[in-house]
Amino acid sequence: MQAAHQHLMSSHNIPHPSAPSSLINYRQLPRTQQIYLSVLKALTDLVFDPPCAPSHTSPVPPRVQKSTIPHLPLYPETTYLDGARLLVLSGEAADATAMNMSLLLFRQLVFSDPSDHTLKVSDAQLASLKKEIRDIASSHLSHCFGQASGSDSENEKWAKIRQDIALQIAMRAKEAQTSHLRPSNSQSGVSLPLASAPDERMLKLAERWSDSNMRPTSPLSKMLRDKIRDTVFNQVVALTFPSRDSATCLGKPLDRSALASTTAPPALASGMEPLADEIRLLSERLSRLAYIHLGVYLPLYEEEGFSSSVLCN
Repeated sequence: MQAAHQHLMSSHNIPHPSAPSSLINYRQLPRTQQIYLSVLKALTDLVFDPPCAPSHTSPVPPRVQKSTIPHLPLYPETTYLDGARLLVLSGEAADATAMNMSLLLFRQLVFSDPSDHTLKVSDAQLASLKKEIRDIASSHLSHCFGQASGSDSENEKWAKIRQDIALQIAMRAKEAQTSHLRPSNSQSGVSLPLASAPDERMLKLAERWSDSNMRPTSPLSKMLRDKIRDTVFNQVVALTFPSRDSATCLGKPLDRSALASTTAPPALASGMEPLADEIRLLSERLSRLAYIHLGVYLPLYEEEGFSSSVLCN
């Protein structure tokens, strides 16, 4: 929680739809509200950067049942009862990051021909590709892009799925490049599968890009994960702060003197619109978890001895 507090102190302003300027100034908030927001940030960080995996393996958490309580010694003691839910949310966050990277690869392949400035990618194309990628992965998409840490047969299985996804992305990218050149499928004289088949150059490019970037430790993966994390945190704050249930006294009424005067950024940064559903669902589920968690532990976090050790500016 201390790391979350320090981050919020440095970032200063937090988007909030109920604020007149759409931003609140974290530094000027009362101590109780700072604690509240620090817990929201800490829980979000636990979801996107779970501390339960060894450094040499993929940080994708194991699949768990929500009814089980896994042993998570590296997590804060106050999250003991939330462990299974945090791991489930971590899996969803990793899936969203992997999907974001897959769609980024698709866009890069589509626009790999700099001579054609008429190409466009539609929302329908992205939605259809997302469904196809999920169908190929058959389970957590992020497991396809994790570093090898299981048995040889398991690693071969995920490597084959990763290749199939790269092929599907390359095929759809080729289709997007050529579809506007054909009058129609029936008039072109070429069947759709053949017309959409990627050439060897595009397929090799997709495979190399996938091998280099679609790893949890790659710089691009980390950057996109942090981008989604920040967006989810902003939406969790909008959903959870101040408290939706005034009877619990969680999150005192917003201190209007803490409002900043600048304009808030959009809820979704450019390029993240295709992930709107994933981000919304993850934000809502994390908000519910945080709301229940704070209902139990906020009095503990507010104790002078505890909070003074955390909110040290």
